[in-house]
Amino acid sequence: MRKRDSAGLAIAPLFLRLVLAVVFIWAGLGKFMHTFPVQGEDAAILANYGVIPNPHSQNRAAPPIDSDAGADPIAPSEEEEPDAEDLPTTGDGPQALGRPGTSESSRLVSYQSSAPTRVLATAADFPEAVEVRGYAGLVLALHRAIHPGLNPDDSTPLMRLWPDFDPSTEYDHWPRYAALAAALTELIGGILILVGLLTRFSAFGLANVMLVAMWLTGFGPAIQSGSTRLGFLPDYPWFGSDQWTLLLFQFSLFGAAMALVFAGPGTLSMDRLLLGGSRKAPPPPPAPKPQGKK
Repeated sequence: MRKRDSAGLAIAPLFLRLVLAVVFIWAGLGKFMHTFPVQGEDAAILANYGVIPNPHSQNRAAPPIDSDAGADPIAPSEEEEPDAEDLPTTGDGPQALGRPGTSESSRLVSYQSSAPTRVLATAADFPEAVEVRGYAGLVLALHRAIHPGLNPDDSTPLMRLWPDFDPSTEYDHWPRYAALAAALTELIGGILILVGLLTRFSAFGLANVMLVAMWLTGFGPAIQSGSTRLGFLPDYPWFGSDQWTLLLFQFSLFGAAMALVFAGPGTLSMDRLLLGGSRKAPPPPPAPKPQGKK
C-alpha cells in the first residue's frame, strides 16, 4: 500500500472522531451542567415526571375516620366479640367472624384504604421560575411528542410523534429515563470516540440519537402539520439558512457517525492498540516474465 493511502486511512477517521467528539461532549456536558428556567405548565410537567420536586410529593392518603363518630361499625370491638355458638356454621363447623380464611372476615376487616394516591402538579403550583438541567428539555420534547394535543383549526387529535409505551399510567417516568440515556450517550459516546475505544458501537449510538432528534424537531412536526416538501421535509424556503440550519447540522452529524461506523476508528485509536490491526493482505503474485521469441 502506498504511504499516502496508508496515511489517509489513519488520518481521515481521526478527523471524523475529533469532530464528533467535540460536538457530542459539548452537547452532553450542556445537558447536565447548563440550566434554564421553567414555570407554569412546563414546570408542572417536569414535576410530574420527577425531574423537579413535586409540591404534592407527600402522597395523600384517604381521610382518617372521625373519632367522634364512634367505633367503626364494620369492625367488631373486642367487647362485642360474639360467642362461637352464635356464629354461622359451615360443613366444617363454626367459623369465627373476623378471622382470616372467610369472605365474611375479609368484609369485616376492610377498613378505609390508606393506600397513598398520587397528586399531580399543576401550572398554579409554579408561579415562579424554577431552574432545571438541560436534559429536561428532552423530557418536555418527548412529552409533547406523546401528548401532542388537538389541532387548533378543527380540534382533531394531532398525530403522535412517539408511542406511549404505558398508556395505563399517567406521567410514566420512562421519558425522564430516555432523556437521561440520550444525554449520557452523547457524553460517554463522545469521550469513547475521542480516544477511539468501542468506536463503531459508540458511533452507532450517536447516529441513532441524531435520527431521533431529526424526527422530533424536523420530519415529525412537518408530517404532523401536513405542510411538507417531498412528503417528509419541513415546508421551509428552499434556501432559508436560518430555518434549515438545525436539520442540516443534525444530518451532518448523523452522516459523520455512520461513516465512522463503516470506516472504523483508524490506526490512531485505542481499538487498534488493544485489538490489533487487520492482517496485511498477501502480496500480489509476481507478473509472469515475457517469453522470448523462439
